[in-house]
Amino acid sequence: MSIGINIKKLRESKRISQEELALLMDVSQPVISSWESEKSNPNSKQIPKLADSLNVEIPELFKGIPNVKFVNNQNNRENSVNGFEVNLDARNMFEDYINSLKELNVIYKDEIKSLKDEIQSLKGKK
Repeated sequence: MSIGINIKKLRESKRISQEELALLMDVSQPVISSWESEKSNPNSKQIPKLADSLNVEIPELFKGIPNVKFVNNQNNRENSVNGFEVNLDARNMFEDYINSLKELNVIYKDEIKSLKDEIQSLKGKK
């Protein structure tokens, strides 16, 4: 199980289209599709709104996902999502980090190429 699969199942059980959920979440439909196809995940600020939009409690979004633990964390709001601390395993965090780097690579593709070219030209001048 993954959060993407859970989002899709919950959305379909509520008979909400991706477009409708996107409107409720104030994101684009491709963002919802990306979550459901496990290409990306909602961030911690989107989780409460997602649960609200699907009319479920936050733990329901993570139901059946291994290595996810909910701890009542009312006293430490800084590291919590609506009073729940979500501990994902390192693999999920690493995958999110790699995906973020890939997105940055696409965004800054031209700048990265320019820097690589500049480095190569500097190496050639030595």
